[in-house]
Parts: sequence; structure tokens; C-alpha cells
Amino acid sequence: MTPEQAQAIFLAGQEAVVTSLCALDAQVQALQQDIQALQRKLAQLSKNSSNSSKRPSSDDITKPKGNKSKAAGEQARGTIGGQPGHEKHSRPPYCYVPPLNRLSLLRNPRVRQDLAWNILR
Repeated sequence: MTPEQAQAIFLAGQEAVVTSLCALDAQVQALQQDIQALQRKLAQLSKNSSNSSKRPSSDDITKPKGNKSKAAGEQARGTIGGQPGHEKHSRPPYCYVPPLNRLSLLRNPRVRQDLAWNILR
């Protein structure tokens, strides 16, 4: 309320002042009740096994939800990849070679000729 509004209420008469004060008092009482309820709730939520007689198994183990400042696709811990200036290490690509059986080798005329040549030597 501004000083001009208070002056207008005062000039309106005694009844207007009493009505305004009663309304403000009711508003203050309601806000005080809200504050007390929130303080009780805060005290209840802040109890855990280390500061009360509660069992450790009754502690809330969920992590508090923080503000997510990064986009959904980005990682929270930093950028992907190695440190700048670090030498790259990589593996050679995997190449599948099917197993050979002896029968398929003997059916191949070139392999059969090579085997015969090695046996005769």
C-alpha cells in the first residue's frame, strides 16, 4: 500500500480504516499459518538417520533433481573424445575370415597342385 492509498483510507473515515486494518490482519494471519506449515514440512523432510532417531533404511536415497542446463542430446560430463594434444590410439578394423575345411581346399585345383608339388619335393 502506498502512502497516498493510506491517506485516502484515513480520509474516508473511521469505518474504512477499521475495515482495511481487519483485512490486512486476516491476510497477515493466513501468511503466518502458511509459513508455519512450510517450516514443519521442511523440518520433516530434512530429518534423516544422521540427525534423528530414524532408521538408516528410511533415508531418502533419491538424487535431487538439478536444473539441466544442457540440451537432451549432449553429455553432462563434457565433450566426447580424448584430451587435446594426446596421441590417438586405434585398433585395426576387424576382418572376418571364414574357417577353411580340408575338403574345400582339395576341391580347388590350384591348391591341390600346390599340395602335390610340396609333397613331391
